[in-house]
Amino acid sequence: MNNRVVWALILCVCCGPVLSAQTASTASDPMKQLSKSFPDTVAIKHKGRLLEFCPDGTCDGFVTTGNMSVPTLKDFAYLYVYYFSDYTFLDEWRSKDEAKSTADQILAKPQYKNCKNESSREAARCVLRDLSKGGRVKLIFVRYDEGERHAVPKNPPNGYQRSRTLRKANETSRGLAHLFGALYTKGCPTFRDVRKWARDEEN
Repeated sequence: MNNRVVWALILCVCCGPVLSAQTASTASDPMKQLSKSFPDTVAIKHKGRLLEFCPDGTCDGFVTTGNMSVPTLKDFAYLYVYYFSDYTFLDEWRSKDEAKSTADQILAKPQYKNCKNESSREAARCVLRDLSKGGRVKLIFVRYDEGERHAVPKNPPNGYQRSRTLRKANETSRGLAHLFGALYTKGCPTFRDVRKWARDEEN
């Protein structure tokens, strides 16, 4: 056996446990995977009752009444962001093996076995629907304007379907948050302001 083979075996033995530990760490905390791709975008607030994913000054927010553990809230948030969030720039991240693997690891957890489905997206839909029963966790859209936080409810119809109705509702939420933020910080808008906001929303 030559030296190269020996060194290759040594590396496999040494690195295997490290890689396994990293995989286990990601499975136990999926937000680490999200933060790895989008640094400084995930925040847990209010003693674990609020999780925000804020990639661009706006956020997908997840509010729990307090009867949900932080790990479960993280599972919910990751599955929502991976499968259903409206941020278009997430598509490239979703195509990465590591991001998909993290979603698959969540869906494979024993507590979600009743949602097993050939379609991972449908399985995720089932998990989100089950976890949100009874108002245990709710979606909000958050916008930060000049240090001020503005939040509006974000309630997707029909169990987390990515439909035209849902996209329109979310666009309306973003528009309302933008408008309320401007009114709060700048006073009543002019007609020129309104036209500018309309163009921004269309783009």
